[in-house]
Amino acid sequence: VYKRQGCIRAFQAWLKAKGLTPSDFGVSDWSQVQPLNVWSAQSDPPWLRDPDLALAAYYTRDFNNYATAMLFTRLRDAFAQANSKSAAQNASEKDRSGRTPKIYSYALRGNTFLMKGHSLDFFDFYRWADNAVVYETSNREPRIWGWDSYLCDVQRVLGREMGLAQGIYIKPHRGAPVQRMLAAVSRGNTMLYWYTYGPDYKKGDSFSQDPEALRLVSKAAHLLGRAEDTLYGANWTNRAEIAVVKPETTQRWMNLSGNPPHLTAAWENAKWVYSALQHAHLPVDPIDEHMLAEKDLSCYKIIYVSGSHITQHAAKALRRYVEQGGTLYTSGWGLACDEANRPLDILQPVLGLTDRREPEMWYRVELYGASRLEPYDDPKRSLAPVPLGAKITAGDFTPGSFAPRIGRESLQPDARTQILAEFADGSAAVTRNPFGRGQAYVVGFFPGLEYSASVRRVDYDMRRDFEAARRCFVTAPAVRLVTPVVDTSDPLVEGVLVRNSQNGSRAVTLANWAYGMPESLQSKSGRQGAMVTHLPVENLSITVHGARDVRRVTSCMLERPLAFSVSHGDIIIQLPLLEEGDVLLLQ
Repeated sequence: VYKRQGCIRAFQAWLKAKGLTPSDFGVSDWSQVQPLNVWSAQSDPPWLRDPDLALAAYYTRDFNNYATAMLFTRLRDAFAQANSKSAAQNASEKDRSGRTPKIYSYALRGNTFLMKGHSLDFFDFYRWADNAVVYETSNREPRIWGWDSYLCDVQRVLGREMGLAQGIYIKPHRGAPVQRMLAAVSRGNTMLYWYTYGPDYKKGDSFSQDPEALRLVSKAAHLLGRAEDTLYGANWTNRAEIAVVKPETTQRWMNLSGNPPHLTAAWENAKWVYSALQHAHLPVDPIDEHMLAEKDLSCYKIIYVSGSHITQHAAKALRRYVEQGGTLYTSGWGLACDEANRPLDILQPVLGLTDRREPEMWYRVELYGASRLEPYDDPKRSLAPVPLGAKITAGDFTPGSFAPRIGRESLQPDARTQILAEFADGSAAVTRNPFGRGQAYVVGFFPGLEYSASVRRVDYDMRRDFEAARRCFVTAPAVRLVTPVVDTSDPLVEGVLVRNSQNGSRAVTLANWAYGMPESLQSKSGRQGAMVTHLPVENLSITVHGARDVRRVTSCMLERPLAFSVSHGDIIIQLPLLEEGDVLLLQ
């Protein structure tokens, strides 16, 4: 009883600090505001029927994140005090790089940001916890190894906005150690640990017994060593002009609603929206709803919000952003509801919609865990046949047509809204609405999931199966506004241009995320990840925009200079062979 009362008092004090009042929860006194048991399995939870309980349920999950993070706050503050004292008292005892050594705790975080719905959000967690952000590379599925760039982009933004150091635990036996290393160090990570856990005969979470993993770790370490003078402490030369938002409010209502099909689809859709932008070589900043509400958004030419629910505070900021000239993109029943699960009426005029209706769903999407990427042909997960009228017809917005497999929202555009693509039955599939000095795009299905659909096969080839025509439904608005900093001739090769602020040196990191499962390697055992093959690329062309005064380009992997040309301030580099990755030094 004592512990429960302490929890209630802390919950109430936390809500008061947020500026909330009992009337926000439909009651007259704080004694009536208590956290709810939102983790018990209920077929018909009361917060789905009562708007006042809905808000309490939302803030209960929010408070859980805060309370967990607060376990680390005293440690963070103690380290801050020690680091400040060290800087003041030991100014003369500096390391060889000229910096005063500091203490960072690097409390290990799981890969919760991209895995199944989890109560701990990366952004809000690190507002209160720790002085360094670190995670481990647990994903075994080759087709999503590129999501490590997503997590490292989250780290980069957290490091910049909250002053956090960045680190990574790479598990080589889980795949792609070269690419994962490059994703991390090109986004500001300065602590890299080749994770092993054993002994091997007791627990196999180790790579010491795996010759191929050892070979790739050696390859990654040698590559990093050759480029370390540039990569250690380097930053992006150009700030991202695109923001992506995967709202935590969506995840909370997915959990609070018992993971209904349209919300699990919305949650998974966000991850593949990132992949589509990554394959178009468009750099992004992942931000959260708090940053949406409080940050100056004018640095972004377009903001992608992939989620059904978002806070009222963030929604108001989005409305101002579009009014002032910004471009907003959403999909998969995006921006339909607020944190109390109420219709988000404030954004309907921005989106150019007269009404929002829950999507009709044809397939129950599985939440990705860490090992298996489901195909979309399991009859047990089918909810309804895909109607013939759902096929999307080709038009100016996209060069191809296809039939979506997951579901669609019946968009209700108003008279001013432009219809950019239609379903075969004549209903709107993609709309664009001018609002103020800006515009908003709405895609009435789950374009990220549909982009991933073709690669969800046993004999996959990522270079073949990620189709450019489907990618357009995500990237078309952005490519009209943003030019890639590093553009390569292969969608699966990611390039990042960095500059070391200490010595001014520059480099382009290249990570080749392409993998395949040739028919000869297929197995009924289900252990496909162990037999996957990497797909090198030959004669890769790399265009680096705005990289002036370059007289020499050296490949650290090939250990030789490369041919390049200059055109309108850009350099075009020819790389004869790219295996897992490379670092090109620009001198």
